[in-house]
Amino acid sequence: MEFTLTARSKRRLATAKNTAEAADERSEKGVSAQDGAIQKSQRLIRAFPPDGSAINLTTLANRAGLAKSTAHRTLGILVDTGVAVRTEDGYRLGSRMFELAQSVARAMQNADLRDRLLPYLLDLYERTHETVYMGILRHDEVLCSQVLYDRRGPSTPLRQGQAAPAAETAAGHALLAYSPAFHQRPGRGCRHVNDTVTWSKLFHVRRIGIAVAHAGGLADVIEIAAPVLDANRYAVCAFTVSAPRQRLDVGPTAELVRRVTDAASRELRCARRQRA
Repeated sequence: MEFTLTARSKRRLATAKNTAEAADERSEKGVSAQDGAIQKSQRLIRAFPPDGSAINLTTLANRAGLAKSTAHRTLGILVDTGVAVRTEDGYRLGSRMFELAQSVARAMQNADLRDRLLPYLLDLYERTHETVYMGILRHDEVLCSQVLYDRRGPSTPLRQGQAAPAAETAAGHALLAYSPAFHQRPGRGCRHVNDTVTWSKLFHVRRIGIAVAHAGGLADVIEIAAPVLDANRYAVCAFTVSAPRQRLDVGPTAELVRRVTDAASRELRCARRQRA
């Protein structure tokens, strides 16, 4: 039996097709409009003075090659998001823009640091065959820049790109003990850096050059960390060996971590002298 559409069904099918095509067209127009708004925002941002000074609307619109009304609407979005700030003299780039620039600069510095020191982290892994990672101090956290481990899996709860409270890691203790903030510590009446770390603990880390702690509060996993220092003896990062308590001989491992980070520190200072 041959199936045929009635005239009414054909009309419904044509209507549905036209509706779908109209929706696709509206969607494409929306995407195009969104792309246009992004491009206009980029043109305005590039038109701002690089020294951070203010600029009036007319000059900014002319530099960006936009109509004054379009520039005004787009600037309203930039002001709402903190990228630009309205001033008595016009507009200037906001703090959000500088934060983004600083974040990009830090990311590039961290990548360069990781690439330069990775051979030393690999050497530490080859000598221990335990989980090792490079940590960088970020405010009150340790950011895991690189982690290496074997088929047994990582002993640390940290994964590459993740962060943990500095107070809960050996890397955090080592980084805090060799940070500029250590030299700005308060008077003798203040015993605690925060709820869990005391100044006396950081003094001990500086005295022996090594920090030992449980990994993320895990009682059966030990971390041993030492800092990589710059020419001013401030920590730029820390190397950590993390392993179950029964597999880790603390004394020899601590000495090994110290030797590797000392060599990494010399490499870093030598490279910076050559660039200077």
